[in-house]
Amino acid sequence: MRIDSRRILFEVAFLYIGGLSVLYGTGLLAGLGGAFAENQGAITAAYFLLVPVALLRWRGKDPVNFGIHGRGTLAALVTVLATAAVIFPPYVAGYEVWSRWQFNLSFDVPSHPLEYFPSEWRGRPEFLPEARGLHVWVDGESLRTVYRGGRRVSVEVAGCGCPARRVVLGREGSLSFKGDAGRCGEGGLVVGLVDNTGFACPVSRASRLLLKTLDDPAPPVLAGAAAVLKTDNPILIHRSAWWLLELLLLHLIVVAFPEEVFYRGYLQTRLAPLFRGRRRILGVSMGWHVVAASALFALSHLVMIPSAGRLLVFFPGLLFGYLRERTGSVVAPAVIHALSNVLVEVLVRYHSV
Repeated sequence: MRIDSRRILFEVAFLYIGGLSVLYGTGLLAGLGGAFAENQGAITAAYFLLVPVALLRWRGKDPVNFGIHGRGTLAALVTVLATAAVIFPPYVAGYEVWSRWQFNLSFDVPSHPLEYFPSEWRGRPEFLPEARGLHVWVDGESLRTVYRGGRRVSVEVAGCGCPARRVVLGREGSLSFKGDAGRCGEGGLVVGLVDNTGFACPVSRASRLLLKTLDDPAPPVLAGAAAVLKTDNPILIHRSAWWLLELLLLHLIVVAFPEEVFYRGYLQTRLAPLFRGRRRILGVSMGWHVVAASALFALSHLVMIPSAGRLLVFFPGLLFGYLRERTGSVVAPAVIHALSNVLVEVLVRYHSV
């Protein structure tokens, strides 16, 4: 193996392992809530975006040669639209079939199709040992809670529909539903919770939710996947018509663009000299460096959620790599990456219980 090849592999491995460490470390810190949870995405984005660019400049390499530039943005966006027109319709159809087969859920437009709850309240938390309190999050059109604490607490929610189901948190972090949760009526829901229990209720008709803990002292309320601490009691959660734009900007700026700079910009380009063979696919010269970058991209998704299903992102990773090679920049893969994430969240919402 040539010295240059060894240097490339060492450099790539060093930055890749560093990225995995940042992902894992920020995930642990997010369990502490507060500023750590609120800035988890920003910390990881900063690493994937800034560290490879800084390294390239330190080595005297122009990031432009790695596709990290905004040249030809208009042409890239046209490519994105054409790609979405081809890829998204069969994906939506496949998701519908899979959702019906796996969960018996079909496409259902909610009562507020253009409004949704803020992103900080969405997403299932990881239930890390440090994150003690009342976890509250929105999953599709269902409000869900799990209480983790040493004493019984009572929770009142206005805006919940009926029936409300009791939720039990298993040892492996699984959620199971064990019948009716509590008193549920037009005025809302009142539930008594003990350790590792909660409730789930439909909220598709509610334009806002009012959640109140009835105990003194009140237990901490942790919002969404990031388990961000909320100090108000009661807590008012409003729907907003800006959710789609907010979601797109969030995924583009915090997730897609930093990841594409790292995986398709830096890593895919840096690995290219190690793989000599090329084959033209749909008019684009492709090599094993695209496959390798997509495989590393997929493996990184196991850090936060160690499930084999997470490896399926290998296939969209190949698409992102193809667009990087076709357009010569990370703009197209970043935009299609963000749009894909948004599409998944919209489909999940429109297939909720």
